[in-house]
Amino acid sequence: LAPIQAAGEMLDASFGNVALDQLALRCNLSPRQFERQFKYWTCVSPKTYGRLIRHETSRHVLTRDPQRSIVALAQDFGYTDQAHFIHEFKAFTSYTPGQYAAHIQAAQQPS
Repeated sequence: LAPIQAAGEMLDASFGNVALDQLALRCNLSPRQFERQFKYWTCVSPKTYGRLIRHETSRHVLTRDPQRSIVALAQDFGYTDQAHFIHEFKAFTSYTPGQYAAHIQAAQQPS
């Protein structure tokens, strides 16, 4: 369990941007065995866990700063491009980052 916890901490610290091969090596496991162990202890694959971390962190930044550039957010969190970021964001929230930011801005407007 300790190596899997360490791998989870590495994923957290890197905002989900660590190669699975690196995590497996750190745990002294083959990539496939690492994936099995990680999923056994966390109930999600390491890739899904990394995606969740990246999404939640980027969503939190967008919540605090809805004016933030979507392109900058995509770059900051290691997405290959803006389209990939938008697709991932929508997969987890059912909103595009722009729609989410507009919702946050509307909620912050004084009534």
